[in-house]
Amino acid sequence: MDVISRIYVVKYDCKILHKDLYENCVVTNVNDISNNDVNNHSLSNDVNNDVSKNILTVTIFKNVPILGICYGQQIMMQMLGGSVISGSGTSEFGKSFVKLNNKGKNIKLLEGLFLKGGKEEVWMSHGDHVATIPRNFEVYGVSQNAPFAIIGNEKKHFYGVQFHPEVIHTLNGKVLIKNFLELSNLSFNWSMQSYLQQSVEEIKIKVGNKKVICALSGGVDSSVLAHILCKISKNIRLVFVQHNQVHSKDLEVSAKKVAKSLNLDLEVIQTSLKPNSSETEMREERYKHLLSNLKKDEVLLTGHNLSDKAETLLINLFRGTRLEGLKSINSENSLSSKPMINISKKEIYEYANKNDIPYSEDPTNKDNNIVRNWIRNFLIPEINNKFPGSFESKANQLSNEVAFRSNYDNDNLKYIKKSEGYVEIPALFIDNMSSEKQYYLNRVGKYIGMNSIEKKDIEKVEKVIDENIKIDFFKDWICFKSGGSVLFIDKNKWIINDKSNFENYGFFNFKTISSIDIFNKWSVSIPEGSNVTIKTLQDGEKIISGNNSLKVTEIFRNYGVNSELRNFWPLIYVNDTLYWIVGLRKSDEAIKNEKKYKSNILVASVEKSSFED
Repeated sequence: MDVISRIYVVKYDCKILHKDLYENCVVTNVNDISNNDVNNHSLSNDVNNDVSKNILTVTIFKNVPILGICYGQQIMMQMLGGSVISGSGTSEFGKSFVKLNNKGKNIKLLEGLFLKGGKEEVWMSHGDHVATIPRNFEVYGVSQNAPFAIIGNEKKHFYGVQFHPEVIHTLNGKVLIKNFLELSNLSFNWSMQSYLQQSVEEIKIKVGNKKVICALSGGVDSSVLAHILCKISKNIRLVFVQHNQVHSKDLEVSAKKVAKSLNLDLEVIQTSLKPNSSETEMREERYKHLLSNLKKDEVLLTGHNLSDKAETLLINLFRGTRLEGLKSINSENSLSSKPMINISKKEIYEYANKNDIPYSEDPTNKDNNIVRNWIRNFLIPEINNKFPGSFESKANQLSNEVAFRSNYDNDNLKYIKKSEGYVEIPALFIDNMSSEKQYYLNRVGKYIGMNSIEKKDIEKVEKVIDENIKIDFFKDWICFKSGGSVLFIDKNKWIINDKSNFENYGFFNFKTISSIDIFNKWSVSIPEGSNVTIKTLQDGEKIISGNNSLKVTEIFRNYGVNSELRNFWPLIYVNDTLYWIVGLRKSDEAIKNEKKYKSNILVASVEKSSFED
């Protein structure tokens, strides 16, 4: 099992299995998760394989509702008598679609789902999948590579899903989690403190043994952050940056009050800013000094919140940003983190007042001549009046989606493998991601010389996947499926029966060197004066190896070379006799010559591709 995922375990009495039952198993109280935020929070931390099994062993006999997610589903099936398989064709990564069957129509877990055409867009990330389920389980939904995408035992309230409902890319995942919590008789009494604590704990795990600097301005955001941090750890420094503005002294006094209430010292960093400096100048100066003050074992935490993120997105948009600007404020980088980035200003005020946290208001926040203040004080309230729902939450969702897609696209581009006359793309990019099909195929098109990908081209590739056929795609390029990938190959580069130019051959490269110390499968000695040619596979072709005559097709089969790739694999002939199946097998003559000669060497290299995996 090579996929990290979670298993969520809850009791009817609204309690979680206690962490002291299992060493290293830390679980979060489900009561801390709200109706509005279930999509952004985990019900438990990641647990290892053995712990997961221990939890299941105990809970199964206590009639505890169980929702197994991805690997959690797989563990549950293994424990209860089902089975899990791995190997080619079982994996899914990215967007997929789960279809509902008749048995899933009246299931409480799925209420409010599958309302559009009987299918849901979900996020998959798994290498293995469930192959069989116990007799008392039913199948409620399937996807292309997950025949048991949603399963359950309604009587016991045992459920398993192969996809990830906890991420925003499963569009209605929060509905499923909400349904599960409701049928488990759980209430939604989420608190900001618990969320902040969870966020800080996650940061602590990421930063390891590093100390924390809390940027304390004296305002409500940083004051609340400092208060929460001190509940978790005393290993922090409070730092105030003095901007030398009219109101700076008042904020410094407020910051000192906060520090005193927490029994901590306040470090004051002086700047050389002139009075009436712009917001941008103050921000740049503040970060410059804070980051320069960081020690090797420290990380900076700031009080940026959901409202800041929404405001920044609008500012970037009005100034004419491109896609990158819609990411707004990043939640973290290598030097700093923003644990309150998903908390609204309103919630922060409520927390501060409830806990009697001292803070001061920056008087310039009321000056609507400042763009950010105008957006905060006028524009966003007007938007919320005109359009139901929180603009901040909607802006946050957009920002997160843009950031994710940007990172996702950049990460996925590495899975498109290319070389001269060769392009390989995961079939999943075309098969399951309707919105991304053209994006990724346009990339392929650029690699093979197409100006643009049209609808008919997408349909061609879809037909290759669905019917597992080979087609002429563009000019001299052919297209076919190989395992979980779609290959595009230039026939002019590959289907050549006789070639003596040993420079490039598809994604193979050849060169000659004068001598070599140690031979390997990618080098061979050629006797001086020999006639050397490169060919592709001929019917019935054999090679003399180990004093036996072996079929080349059998060697390809033993090495797992795809049937289509066999037609393009280079075969080296010396004096019209098969001498070397490049990278796979040498003839007896080639091996004998290696013992005699270490000069006049032909070396092959190859671009990384699926046939090597």
